[in-house]
Amino acid sequence: MTEGCDIENEALAGPVEREHEPETPGMYQVYILTCSDGSLYTGIARDAAKRLALHNSGKGAKYTRSRRPCVISYMEEVPGRSLAQSRERQIKRLTRDEKLSLIHAYSAAALMDVGAGTEAQAQTQAPVQAQAQAQAHPE
Repeated sequence: MTEGCDIENEALAGPVEREHEPETPGMYQVYILTCSDGSLYTGIARDAAKRLALHNSGKGAKYTRSRRPCVISYMEEVPGRSLAQSRERQIKRLTRDEKLSLIHAYSAAALMDVGAGTEAQAQTQAPVQAQAQAQAHPE
């Protein structure tokens, strides 16, 4: 065993127990950022605009620190942290082209009716939310 290394001891002890995060009620926003290098970053927040400000100030995710400025390219509201995290994982598993299609559909819906942007976004998000709920609660 290497001196000063507790890897073997940790492996024998099993996984580290972490405090269970209780379900936080309320709406969360799942978002995709387009970074200055063209890469995409997916995350969740209660307030995506505030989170974007953190990303762009260098206090957000390590990934975005060297890729500023970032802009929100896609956003959807999801009820509860658990569903938001499920949706985030689902988006992260998409290919880049699939993410770009999602962004394009979101942008097109918002542009179709600027006066009813909220309605257009709701129409875009409804199938996405239904899919996320179906995956979170399979029958």
